[in-house]
Amino acid sequence: MNRTTRWKLAFGAAAVVAIAVAACDYDAALDEYCREHDCGTAPGRDAGADAGKDDAGNGDAGSSDAGLDAGEDAGTDAGVEAGPTCNPDAGDPPDDLFFDANCDGIDGELVNALFVDALNGSDDNLGIEPGAALKTIRRALEVNSPTRKQILVLNAEYTEPETLTIAKEVTIAGGYVADGDGGWVRTHEGRPVIAGASYAVRIQDAPGPVRLDRIDIRAADANAIAEASVALSVVDATQDVTLTHVALAAGMGGPGEPGTSGATGATGGPGLPGTDGGMGSVGMGAPAVTSSCGGGTGGAGGNGGTGSTMGSSGSPGNPGGQGGGGGATGNACTVPCSSCTSHGSPGQPGKPGPEGDAGAPGPSGKAQFGTLDPTGRWLVSPDARGGAGGPGAPGGGGGGG
Repeated sequence: MNRTTRWKLAFGAAAVVAIAVAACDYDAALDEYCREHDCGTAPGRDAGADAGKDDAGNGDAGSSDAGLDAGEDAGTDAGVEAGPTCNPDAGDPPDDLFFDANCDGIDGELVNALFVDALNGSDDNLGIEPGAALKTIRRALEVNSPTRKQILVLNAEYTEPETLTIAKEVTIAGGYVADGDGGWVRTHEGRPVIAGASYAVRIQDAPGPVRLDRIDIRAADANAIAEASVALSVVDATQDVTLTHVALAAGMGGPGEPGTSGATGATGGPGLPGTDGGMGSVGMGAPAVTSSCGGGTGGAGGNGGTGSTMGSSGSPGNPGGQGGGGGATGNACTVPCSSCTSHGSPGQPGKPGPEGDAGAPGPSGKAQFGTLDPTGRWLVSPDARGGAGGPGAPGGGGGGG
């Protein structure tokens, strides 16, 4: 690729936008309009007409509603007063003096300009005068006119959700405001802003000079992984690209690639021992026994003893009967005790410990540039991306059952 583009940058300079597309029936519509209107005259002004008449330079020279009435104020036939005077035959590129060099009522060339007004314009207009301006810079760049190579832009914000590509010779100039009388004037206060995509503006394969003057470009944040945010790129321009009084602002770059999973946390420790079991219950005495010999019923057996003590003998039966047998032995204890206790079952295994803490951030990317792909899109070098995150901290041990 040819990348010998020459740059001319003014202090605080930056960049601009576009897309060159063949216009449909624009030329035919323009011819019809100009048959009904004087395309060389600003609406509501006599500047263009007076400039081309025989009295140009005789008192009315430079005279227009724009305020250049040099001849009358000076009181001379030459129409000259202190300062520059306009010349109908002069070229008039937009300049830092905001001077109407060719007497057509505007800093710029009325017959060679397209007007863009985000506030009151419409892309259905022809855009050849301030009162019938286009709405978007994109539409102005699509107009295929061999002569209208100036795009004059009213101060406002121009939202462009897709990349604007400038692929033709053009001057895009801002700093214009409405003068309240149907025309525009330039001012040092404020500039139009292109609120673009993450790749806001690209100048590519332009066959002639491209000039951006008093217009700012702001790129959106990138969303794709490792994608860059670029306010302006220039690819294979064969002529000068000049930026004056332009501010470029890139957004945030895209997020980095996801890091790998951290190391598995350590196994939790054993659970705590279970608590001792509760006190054992007391055994009940045997039921009363009826004598088989016709005697009385024996008394009930005594309650069982606690621990390993035998139950007491039953109470005597009624006369003629035998006493009941002694109560059953109480539950045995493993050790002598005043209140029988037993050990509970072993505790359950501890639950898994909590997840370890996030790993430390990966190291910053190296300060290396990426590359341009054939379409002019910036590709970030792999070495410029951040490194992988560190391993997570081990998990903690589980609690006892």
